[in-house]
Amino acid sequence: MRINGIVVQDPNPGRYYLLRREPEQGSPSYHLRDEPGRTNQSHAERHSGWLGSTNNVSWFAEEAIELHEVNGRWQYKRLPASELVESEEAEEVTAG
Repeated sequence: MRINGIVVQDPNPGRYYLLRREPEQGSPSYHLRDEPGRTNQSHAERHSGWLGSTNNVSWFAEEAIELHEVNGRWQYKRLPASELVESEEAEEVTAG
């Protein structure tokens, strides 16, 4: 399975976050993480937008996706920001 050029081997169902690493010179690369990106100053979670730059390399939070298996095939769904905020608020209420 490929997501934005990332080969996902042995996928597991769940939510993942797509981050883009963009060096000042060279080509950008994409990274799939199980936690949202964090800004490099405040370390606040961010689901989209610029995260910060260090050593001429910028990081961006691209989007959140959800992987699931349907009839033996893996599929992914892009999650809108509104759905992320609602689900995180629900997790905080049940955890607290």
